[in-house]
Amino acid sequence: MQLHEIARKNQKIWVCDDVMPDFRRNWFDIQRADGSHAWSKKQGGRQAVKKFAVNNRQYVLRHYCRGGVPAHITKDRFIFRGWQATRAYREIKMLLEMSQLGLPVPFPVAARCNAGRITYSADIIMVEIPDSESLAAILTERKLTPEEWHSVGATIRRFHRLGIQHVDLNANNILIGPDGNIHLIDFDRCTRRPYKKSWALAGISRLRRSLKKLKRANDDLFYEPSEFNNLLDGYHE
Repeated sequence: MQLHEIARKNQKIWVCDDVMPDFRRNWFDIQRADGSHAWSKKQGGRQAVKKFAVNNRQYVLRHYCRGGVPAHITKDRFIFRGWQATRAYREIKMLLEMSQLGLPVPFPVAARCNAGRITYSADIIMVEIPDSESLAAILTERKLTPEEWHSVGATIRRFHRLGIQHVDLNANNILIGPDGNIHLIDFDRCTRRPYKKSWALAGISRLRRSLKKLKRANDDLFYEPSEFNNLLDGYHE
C-alpha cells in the first residue's frame, strides 16, 4: 500500500491507494443529515471527531486540536515546518506502516493539511472500528475480566516489541470489541524507534495513571488498582 498525493495551493491531501478509487474531497467537509456541521468531542480527549458512511462503509473524521496552554492561543493551528512534518502526514504514514505490520489499528483512509505561511490546520480520516468501546467507557458499565485485562497487556506488548511508542497511552485510546479484540487508536505524535525498556514502561505507567485519574473522578468506576496486575501479566508474558 502507498499514499497518493493530491496537491492544491496551500493544501495537500494524502490518500491510501486502497480507497483512492472511491475517495472524494468532500469527505473532509461531511455534514450531518440535518445539515449541521458540528463536531463531537472524543470522550476523554481533546480531538474533535465526526462519523459518516459512504457506500455502507463507516468512517471516522478527526480534526487536530490543541490541548493545554497552547489551546488558549489557538485551538487548531500548528506551526508549519513543511508538509511531511505535519501531524496529519506523520500519523497517516504511521497508521499505514502499522497496518502493514498487522497491528490492530484503525485502517488509514486520507489526511489533509491546509497551510498558511506560518501555521496549518489538519484532519485525518480512518475506517471506523465497528461496535467497539473505549476501555474508559466500558469501565463505567462493567468490570473487565482477568482475561480481558491480560489481552490488553498482550496487545500493548505487540506494539512495543515492534518499536511503536504510543505517547498518549490512556484508557480512552484503547478500544475493545464485542469479540474481545483490542485496538489502539490516536497515534498523533507517535513514533517508531528502537525498543527501550524505559519508554515502554513509561507508556505503561501513563496508562496506569489515566485509570487512577478516572477512578478519582468516578468512584463508581468498575476498576480497582489491583486489577492492573492482570494487564501486567499479559504484557510480560
